[in-house]
Amino acid sequence: MKHIKHKLGIDGRHEGYTASWKYRKDPKCSTCDVPLVKDKEDDNYNWRPARVARHTYKCSSCHNQERSRYYYLNKYKNLKNKVEILNLEHLARFNQIKEGFVYVLTNPAWKGWLKVGMAVDAEDRCNSYQTGSPHRDYTVQYKRFFKNRRLAEQTAHDLLSEIAPDVNGEWFNVTEHHAQKIIDSI
Repeated sequence: MKHIKHKLGIDGRHEGYTASWKYRKDPKCSTCDVPLVKDKEDDNYNWRPARVARHTYKCSSCHNQERSRYYYLNKYKNLKNKVEILNLEHLARFNQIKEGFVYVLTNPAWKGWLKVGMAVDAEDRCNSYQTGSPHRDYTVQYKRFFKNRRLAEQTAHDLLSEIAPDVNGEWFNVTEHHAQKIIDSI
């Protein structure tokens, strides 16, 4: 990689550089309008000249508040990342549990339709569906324990898809008797 040398002008800047540092005569803090003292020898020195080129002047207290805000925002982002990592670890551990139930869930609002799903605890899964129903009318019609719930659920879905006239994801338009018979045959 070649190292490019830039031509410097008389004032020590690059030749094409046009910006200049124009200080206001009596600058005020851009956030709180406090008059700023630029003289470092003065006891009231409170100026942070970090953004002078943008004509954004900050007093020491506003600068410190902004720094602490960014500090806590970064801390929050790091905490959020740690929580996401913990959630992924928890999900990975949960997915290692192979045994569980394959269940048949119904709701009278959808006559003729039933859901065939899997869960470690079928009753708990039914309770989670109740939150979406104002009548709390989901019921577990049938459940059976399997050593490998994922494989059993996939087999049940494949077999039910062959006999059901309508299928929508895990919802099948079949009778409870047919669903129970298929789950028992696995």
